[in-house]
Amino acid sequence: MIYSILVIEDDPNIIEPIVAFLKMEGYKVEAATDGLEGIQRFQAGSYHLVISDIMLPKIDGYDVCRKIREQSDLPIIMLTALGEEQNQIDGFDLGIDDYIVKPFSLTLLMQRVKALLRRVYETTHSPVYTFKDMTVHLDNYTCHINGRLIELTAKEFAILNKLIEKPKRVVTRETLIEQIWGYDYVDDTVIINTHIKNIRRKIQRPYIKTVTNVGYKLDD
Repeated sequence: MIYSILVIEDDPNIIEPIVAFLKMEGYKVEAATDGLEGIQRFQAGSYHLVISDIMLPKIDGYDVCRKIREQSDLPIIMLTALGEEQNQIDGFDLGIDDYIVKPFSLTLLMQRVKALLRRVYETTHSPVYTFKDMTVHLDNYTCHINGRLIELTAKEFAILNKLIEKPKRVVTRETLIEQIWGYDYVDDTVIINTHIKNIRRKIQRPYIKTVTNVGYKLDD
């Protein structure tokens, strides 16, 4: 399967090597140099992944993400030179799946891209998990509460899936990072805490329990 990736970045010194490297790795790649063009390309094309900068001309990366999430749950990686925790939280609240802080190596970017695509599109089995009134289907990446579809991002779904696989057993933050992100990640609780907060808000059930300084579990 050949994956199609949309890269949205206004700096030619960044976007040109990213596009060249992704194409060299066998991906189909299209590029946009401002937020408005990025949204237009997204709406006109068909992609498996979007990589977007935050600081973009015309429409910033947050609004690009917001527009995409109104229409699709495809994976989004955000590029940012902003290191403050709040900027990361803002991105996760909008539904991004991962972020990379500039400057970064192309090798690191490729690790993130491969891990995210593998997690979203290459699951080899399709069981159905249930917990009380919640059902998770791995075959079509859906979650239902009492038959109501819950819209989750790819990372949110993966986290919930890990918890529902073994209800009432604790899943550590380290395990979630290793198994979902698929690479060595900086020890940062923000990324997990924000996703858990978003899942709780969406499912509107008190099922996800925090085990202080350890991780999370699905319980009554």
